[in-house]
Amino acid sequence: MLMDSNQLFIGNYGTRSICLEKGQGAYVQDTNGKKYLDFGCGVAVNSLGYSHPTLVNALKLQADKIWHTSNLYLNQPSSALAQELTSRTFADKVFFCNSGLEANEAALKLARKRGNEINPQKNRIVCFTGAFHGRSLFTLSLGGKEEHRKPYAPLPDAITRVEFNNSAGLQEAFNEVGDDVCAVIIEPIQGEGGVNVASPELLKLARYLSDEYNALLIFDEIQCGMGRSGGLFAYMDYAIQPDLMTCAKGLGGGFPIGCLLANEAAAQSFSAGNHGSTFGGNALAATVACEVIKIMDDDKFLANVQTMGELLAEELALLNKEFNCFSEIRGKGLLWGCQLTDKYLDSKGNKKGSKFLEKCRAAGLLLLLAGSGDVLRFAPPLIISKGQLMEAIELLRNALKDF
Repeated sequence: MLMDSNQLFIGNYGTRSICLEKGQGAYVQDTNGKKYLDFGCGVAVNSLGYSHPTLVNALKLQADKIWHTSNLYLNQPSSALAQELTSRTFADKVFFCNSGLEANEAALKLARKRGNEINPQKNRIVCFTGAFHGRSLFTLSLGGKEEHRKPYAPLPDAITRVEFNNSAGLQEAFNEVGDDVCAVIIEPIQGEGGVNVASPELLKLARYLSDEYNALLIFDEIQCGMGRSGGLFAYMDYAIQPDLMTCAKGLGGGFPIGCLLANEAAAQSFSAGNHGSTFGGNALAATVACEVIKIMDDDKFLANVQTMGELLAEELALLNKEFNCFSEIRGKGLLWGCQLTDKYLDSKGNKKGSKFLEKCRAAGLLLLLAGSGDVLRFAPPLIISKGQLMEAIELLRNALKDF
């Protein structure tokens, strides 16, 4: 590189210290030749690791056919992907877009439109503390972090925020504003919020109240879906179905794609011209996603995700006994969060999670932060092996020794 690339970008990502050049399986390599074991996998995106041969081959074959058409026309890959998704889930209809943000925006617009059709006052959305649904003005207004929302005021209103996993609080909110609620949106497992798993009681109550007050229940499975929880989708572990579900990240295995899944009744509120996406459902993305879902929706594959997830939790607990570093370990499948103890605060009481990530990078392990910067987030590729998992634990041990 002729100059520091950081000088060329708007500074919203801060200064980035390494430049990744290539990857294979669970490993990536930077431009200096240093190899890393990646337990963040593009923020839970590269679900089948890097350069998966089936995905690479499918993409190459489709690239020789057609890349993009307008949504005035059908293409075979998006039709095939729609069939794969609806046949495997509660959904009857799909809308394709390019990201989780766009999928959530579509779900929220649909819910507001349906609410307005019932009653112009039925426009309130119930969300939860710790939530993260995207960075548009609409989705930011539902986010759980004040520091994310404050710089962009005024934001869309008619929002009621309830404490996560507080069923009594959810009931109270509906007692106050239930007739005005058009939708409840919830992540079955919060990722950005600190890897918080929703209780069955909360999800059951959200379903009951949505039915009782003629509102739509939206599950945001952008991060916790597509095998990450140990099931194809996290909702499948509960005897509950949403009306709408958003999916992205792992769906494309690294290729950008998002989708909104809807049951028949909810889908009716969108008609021709109500919403759209220029690139949504393009043939390249749909081709790759078709292969991803075929690989993942396999009992053996998902059983291994569960087994590796249990092993990861056990090994993190053993590390905690050795170093007394975590106040809580929580998660499911291959999405885990470890809350750092107060000993990882500096003399001014500031969290040192980002400093710890630097130690991990130096040791050869890529991790993520979550929550308020004091939760280590583990989201390895779903193809991770036992040997690679134990390698990551050893690298983490080395970082803890040196911190």
